[in-house]
Amino acid sequence: MENNNNEPIVLGTLKKEKSSKPVFVFIVLGILIASVFAIPYVEDYLQDPDTLIGKIYTSIFGEEEIDEEETIIPEDSHFILNNKTNINFNNLNLTNISLNDQTITYNLKARNNNFDLDADNYYLEIYGSNKNLLERIKLSGNLTSSLEERTFTFKDLRFNSGISYYGKLIILKDEDYNEIILSTDESGIASITCQKSGDKYEYIFDDYLLKRINHTLTYTDTSNLNLYLALFEEYTNLTNNIKSLGHKASINENNEGFIFEANLDLESLDNNLNNSYYYSFNKQAKIINYDMKLEGFICN
Repeated sequence: MENNNNEPIVLGTLKKEKSSKPVFVFIVLGILIASVFAIPYVEDYLQDPDTLIGKIYTSIFGEEEIDEEETIIPEDSHFILNNKTNINFNNLNLTNISLNDQTITYNLKARNNNFDLDADNYYLEIYGSNKNLLERIKLSGNLTSSLEERTFTFKDLRFNSGISYYGKLIILKDEDYNEIILSTDESGIASITCQKSGDKYEYIFDDYLLKRINHTLTYTDTSNLNLYLALFEEYTNLTNNIKSLGHKASINENNEGFIFEANLDLESLDNNLNNSYYYSFNKQAKIINYDMKLEGFICN
């Protein structure tokens, strides 16, 4: 066919391929966003020594060093108390709160290696639904990375299942405690005696600093024989431990039960006797008085 007009002849239309670049960009962007949100969860799982992968990870790379300054809870932070509670504070982890009538049950562990709670004055504060402070619990003892269940029964506080309660972990400084006045002799020696259910602690101070402890336990409840025998064995071991350290202690049975007595000179006692009421040498009187009253003791 001839084209005498020299006009171009269209033989067909070449289809333009659609670019796949926008789809690829969206896929990559989605992966990046998902990774950003997933990293904290993966990191927590890897660093949790209670999981199989976590144990393998920490055995290879070691446990994460805890930066105490970064983990301190802000002053206005309150956490609702229930079985999903998970509070990190310095090297302390508190979880799984149960509130039942006048009793609170909770789990504690160290976030990294061992943790001595008695090195500072740690407390769990309990708040009502209006964030009003109701009670405090003193946290003491040595923790490891294994969960430890603890229970505390309040004397005056009763939990209502229809109300939300909140908690906060704090450290009280020496200046946070109210000053107390003790009757002293001419040499500055004074004492505080705290009693609860046959348990009696006499704390002796020099210039309001703890020097000695006299402890007497009179146990007369033999209704549960297994419990009685377990407690008698515990205090027999404690007696032997104290005597081996060069201090005075005794345990004697009678027709009603047993009586345990110990006299501790704290200046020469360099040992943890596993009793949170055996305070350290030179502990201030106002702190001991406050803590023992929190525990339900009558002190004078």
